[in-house]
Amino acid sequence: MSNEHVLHLENGKFASESGLEELQDWFTKASSLSNEAGWVFHFHGGLVSEQYGRGIAAKLTPQYKAAGAYPLFFVWESGLLEVIQNNAHEIFKEKLLKETVKKVGEWVAKKLPSSLGLKGKGNTLVNSNELVNELDDWLYQKSPADQSKPLELKIVENTPKTNKSALSVQDDASISAEIVVSIQQDPQFIEAYTAVYNGLHKPTLNSKTKGIGSSVSEQSEISMEAADQLFDLTPYGTKGVLSWYKVAKFIAKLVVSVVKRIISERDHGIYITVVEEVLRSLYADKLGKFIWDTMKQDTADAFKEDMHCGGYALIKMLKAKMDNDGALPVITLVGHSTGAIYIRHFIESATKQIDNIKFNIIFLAAAETYKNFAPFVQAHKQSITNFRSFAMTDNWEKADTLVPVLYPASLLYFISGVLEDEIDKPLIGMQRYYSEPLFQNSTTFSDITTVKTFMDNVQSSLVWSPIDSIDGNRSNSASHGDFDDDPLTVSSIKHILMSGYL
Repeated sequence: MSNEHVLHLENGKFASESGLEELQDWFTKASSLSNEAGWVFHFHGGLVSEQYGRGIAAKLTPQYKAAGAYPLFFVWESGLLEVIQNNAHEIFKEKLLKETVKKVGEWVAKKLPSSLGLKGKGNTLVNSNELVNELDDWLYQKSPADQSKPLELKIVENTPKTNKSALSVQDDASISAEIVVSIQQDPQFIEAYTAVYNGLHKPTLNSKTKGIGSSVSEQSEISMEAADQLFDLTPYGTKGVLSWYKVAKFIAKLVVSVVKRIISERDHGIYITVVEEVLRSLYADKLGKFIWDTMKQDTADAFKEDMHCGGYALIKMLKAKMDNDGALPVITLVGHSTGAIYIRHFIESATKQIDNIKFNIIFLAAAETYKNFAPFVQAHKQSITNFRSFAMTDNWEKADTLVPVLYPASLLYFISGVLEDEIDKPLIGMQRYYSEPLFQNSTTFSDITTVKTFMDNVQSSLVWSPIDSIDGNRSNSASHGDFDDDPLTVSSIKHILMSGYL
């Protein structure tokens, strides 16, 4: 630790040989001080570099101290945000990506049930040809001053409200034959796919960013799995046969997936949904899924039963203090984004070793899933004294652009739609899953029901930014990264520490 309030970990373990000694120094000093607001353990999101994490600690340490608390910051790094943004910008340069999005969007418009329609940027219904033109303008930024997104779902005027659950879509096999005809009449699409086909070569390690897979073609960053599905790469890494029917079948599967998500109301807006399906199918290994999965594992690794693991070592010190003193200071756990996952592992580990230990929790734009948090609150709610979650309203979440043009929605939407193991994975920090009627079905979404029951029994448990409410319930965070920087949110956290959660 280069300063007394930072616990720097790599893969869950102390990043330096002196880490355990420095943690003990922090613990000894913290135990010697009288801090009215107790101790704060702050877990920043796993998206940032060590330097950025230390910057968060430097910025918030005086704020926590001013509130009467003594802080310790878990600093860890993955560079996930950098991977996503850097590689997404590179991928967005590819004509293959743009032409695939256009083709999928075109056929989604054609294969939506007749009772549903699409509105364009002028808020008027558009047919598939008009839609393709709008997508072409948008993706190639032919009108860069016009930043309104294409592809929004709209019930056709003068049509009775539709029960979407009763709708259906053709299977991909029947659509493929139609799509192959349209491909043969689309020179831009043919040019994009032919260039990638001609550029196929044995994969070589892409050294730009760790953990993002290999380049398949000199013309594209598509995954080997996708290239094999499109071009029959046999043997591994060599040219196959460019079959337009095979390409059409690949496109058809994406079309069916998008339409099914729209019908089941599991879409993230049609344009975003098309992009998500294309990215998952063509580029998943380049967009940080490996790092996302590894990063989540790092949060668990910090609590392996090894004194070289920072989380476990801290809990052992807490246990020793509890055994000696019979009590611990008030402990508030603050978790931003993936830091919320860290908090779950922290409490699970602590309750195994320390009887009757209690925590206050503050989530900031939590990237924790309902699937994991539901059994956690059932097992450990007696260890949670107070709870508050700060996150953005769904409108602000959708407006928080991760990658201009390509993905004009938030990082949490991207995690839910691209990086998680299932599409449209419900996350605690997204208002969509708490408030939309679809997710109130207690049979289908039992995990959400469990978490909602817990939250509804906690006074003022949810703060949806922007809101200027009473002290402790205020936030003006307008992006995923704002929550540990926004003055209103920080003032709310300080008020909670000084005056409690009421």
